[in-house]
Amino acid sequence: MVLTDVTVTDENGNPIPSQINEGVRISAIYRDLEAKLDMLRPEQRRLLEAFIAAAQKADMAALEGLFAEDVVSTSDGGGIVRAARVPVCGRERVAKFIATAAHFWNGVKLTWVEANGQAAVLVSRDGVPVAVTTIDASAQGIDQIVWILRPSKLAAISKSVQRLGDVPGPAAA
Repeated sequence: MVLTDVTVTDENGNPIPSQINEGVRISAIYRDLEAKLDMLRPEQRRLLEAFIAAAQKADMAALEGLFAEDVVSTSDGGGIVRAARVPVCGRERVAKFIATAAHFWNGVKLTWVEANGQAAVLVSRDGVPVAVTTIDASAQGIDQIVWILRPSKLAAISKSVQRLGDVPGPAAA
């Protein structure tokens, strides 16, 4: 974004003169974005919770109901752990991909964490982190699912995340 193309307005929609310090303009834009993010965070967490529950049950209908038409699932295994090498795209394909991997959830502990300012789930098996997953969402539903499976990234994330509370995983098979 080029800030000179941004028109900042007051609460009545009137343009604010461009002579105002650029730092003030940036601060106003940042405050507005932060306020919008604060409103969206609970909805992102709600959708992530619903996604995790549907994924654990391999509930195709529930998964499809949560996804935007053009949802994308991306995985980062770093070539070290088994992960999708290319993004999986589309509501039906992503739901099928997630449902066929339902065994992934057996015997795991889920810890709610905050990563990059949004809710995420740290998935551990036998005390060892195996994944972090989060979503991006819009009014259309879940737009993107991000799976981090690369051990080096998991180690760094598990040390630095803010824990938001534990949730029980399904019983071990």
